[in-house]
Amino acid sequence: MRAEKLETRVMKRIDRKRGDVFLRADFSDLGGYDQVGRALRLLVNKGKLLKLGQGIYTRAAESPFDGTPAPVKGLRALAKEALGRLGVESAPTRFEQSYIAGQTTQVPAGRVIAVRKRVRRKIGYKGIFMSFEGSGSAATATRKGTAHTILALAKKHGVAYTKTAGDTWAQNVTRLADDDVTLDAIELLLIELQRTGHLSRPEALRLQANYLREAKP
Repeated sequence: MRAEKLETRVMKRIDRKRGDVFLRADFSDLGGYDQVGRALRLLVNKGKLLKLGQGIYTRAAESPFDGTPAPVKGLRALAKEALGRLGVESAPTRFEQSYIAGQTTQVPAGRVIAVRKRVRRKIGYKGIFMSFEGSGSAATATRKGTAHTILALAKKHGVAYTKTAGDTWAQNVTRLADDDVTLDAIELLLIELQRTGHLSRPEALRLQANYLREAKP
């Protein structure tokens, strides 16, 4: 009887697992390091898995929008699950803490996760990566450079982000498109600063570009 391919055994194990994030180490008993790596790459190439980072993978499903492989849930949720698998405890970001405490109306969303120890790995896909802030220094981590400039402008003009019907429509469109680009609290402030006439569109776009460049891990 012909031996079952390693690729098939890896996929069978994935099908039995409850979570959506898998580490290379989950399959170390099935073969050597390089063998397992090749099997995982084959599954990525076949659209059955997506690679989120070094040794980190997630289930993939066909996107109803364009038929390409897409993750089964959002990048933020996958990143938090991956951190848990790596033994890294996450915590509320500074903006999330302020929102919970009722100190701001800004919606806590985006590509930032607070962690209790340093994360060296990149976690993301299609060129979009999560950023991590130390939970003990969240206040200073988000007030550097362009982020500080945007926060200062919002404070000066008394601006806070308020969700509109148009924003809800745009979010529904991106969700249908399996687009995981979610604006964080800083970017939402930029929208409100432009919406209220305190920034022109070119000024807002320039600040957003600078902010995203500084936020890259």
